[in-house]
Amino acid sequence: MDYEGEFIKKLRGEWNEKFKNNYPFKFATIAGELDEFVPVKSSLEPFPKEYHCITAGNHITMVKPEKMLTLLFR
Repeated sequence: MDYEGEFIKKLRGEWNEKFKNNYPFKFATIAGELDEFVPVKSSLEPFPKEYHCITAGNHITMVKPEKMLTLLFR
């Protein structure tokens, strides 16, 4: 899915319209510090910095971690 593709643009537009950065749930956007598959421009930049989280590893180790990690939400 191309972050500049029509599907993602439409999805982001609908997300922004619905939530306007006021989420009725706990939210974090997460990027792997070594991710080669999903660029930061796609994973983090569309969202306000207070929702950004960086985790060790890459796309594969994030999706299939060796052990469960707990994220802390503000």
